[in-house]
Amino acid sequence: MDLVWDGWREQYELLSSYFAERDVAPRSVSMAVWRVAAVASQFRQQKWKAEGQGSEREMGKERGRGRKQ
Repeated sequence: MDLVWDGWREQYELLSSYFAERDVAPRSVSMAVWRVAAVASQFRQQKWKAEGQGSEREMGKERGRGRKQ
């Protein structure tokens, strides 16, 4: 969890400084948010793989998500 949190915090600090220094368009803001989400997803997948639990999709299947009822 610490790895995920550190990744989010680092990205948040980078985005905060970026937005503080520049006047950005709304599209740029939404693209930055998507980038942060992608980085967080990568951190989760790396953590799960390190723990030997597989990918995010596999984790969802194990929990019963994504199953048609």
